[in-house]
Amino acid sequence: MARAETLARSIAQQAPLAVAGCLRSVDGGYDLPIEAALELEASLFGLTCATEDKAEGTNAFLEKRAPAWKGR
Repeated sequence: MARAETLARSIAQQAPLAVAGCLRSVDGGYDLPIEAALELEASLFGLTCATEDKAEGTNAFLEKRAPAWKGR
């Protein structure tokens, strides 16, 4: 249980739109053929790359600071 709580805290600190996209990709692609699942993942990745949070994450990394996620 302690390991699960540590993992949950780590995930909760990540960009909320990216986490949501990962969950949608796994949930939506689980029963799909691999080609369709990969298309779903690529589509969700593309949507995530167009967000303010993606730019914030990149800038925070380059500036060596913690990101301030906004969910946009």
